[in-house]
Amino acid sequence: MASRVWHITGANKGLGLELALKALKEGDRVIAAVRSPDKAPSALKNDNAKILKFDLSWSQDGINEYAKKAFDAFGTVDVLVNNAGYAYMGAIEESEDAAVKEQFDANVFAMLRVIRAFLPQMRDQGHGLIMNLSSVGGFSSFATNGIYCATKFAVEGITQALASEYEAIWKSTDFKE
Repeated sequence: MASRVWHITGANKGLGLELALKALKEGDRVIAAVRSPDKAPSALKNDNAKILKFDLSWSQDGINEYAKKAFDAFGTVDVLVNNAGYAYMGAIEESEDAAVKEQFDANVFAMLRVIRAFLPQMRDQGHGLIMNLSSVGGFSSFATNGIYCATKFAVEGITQALASEYEAIWKSTDFKE
C-alpha cells in the first residue's frame, strides 16, 4: 500500500499525537496542525512530518489559506482528522452564552470550516477520508458536561449527514463491519 498523507488537528498531544505517531510508524506522512509549533513534540520533527500552526478560532478565509499550505506540504491530503477541541465543564443552568458559543465554535464550527476548506481538493483528487473524532458524549450526555456533549451530538449528526451527501462518490463506513 502506498503511503498516505494525514492531516491531524490537535496533533501535539493526546489522541491526535498518538494517531500521528502511529501513522508515521506505518510509513505514512503527517501534517501536524498545532497551536504552538515551537512546542510540538520532538517525535513529530522529522522528514515525514510537517508541523503547521493552526488555530480553531481562524475564520473560513484563514482556514482556506491554511489548507493551501497543508496541501502544498506533501502535495495531497489523504486522511483529514478533525481532532482538536476541548471540554467545557459546568452545569447548563450556570453556563454563560459566551462560554457556550466558544465551546460550539471550537468543537463544531471549526470542524465545519476545516471540512469546507479541505473537501473541494479531496473531491478533485478523487479520494479522501474524513475522520471527525467525537466522544461517548456524542451519544449520551452527562451532568456538568451537557454543553460539551451537545457539541459532540452535533459532530455525530454532521458526520452522518456528510457521509450521506458523499455516499455516491466515496465509500464510507461506521467501522462496525
